[in-house]
Amino acid sequence: MNSLTPVQKNAMIAGVILNFKFTYELCWKFLKRWMENNISSESAEGITRRQLFRLAVESRLIDDVERWMIFLLPVAGCF
Repeated sequence: MNSLTPVQKNAMIAGVILNFKFTYELCWKFLKRWMENNISSESAEGITRRQLFRLAVESRLIDDVERWMIFLLPVAGCF
């Protein structure tokens, strides 16, 4: 990355952040759909992401709620 201009570096960083955000959104939407299809359609209806992640831990889909919640915090200098 040392050979990139500052504009190219910023574009690369922005691309990585956007791809991560997109993937994170897909993951929690998948978890919600999985809950609806495998537990009950009401299980994930109207709940917060934190509650959804707690259900996912109970269902052994993820290990730690806090590791997923940290990505919802705003990052200084990002968008």
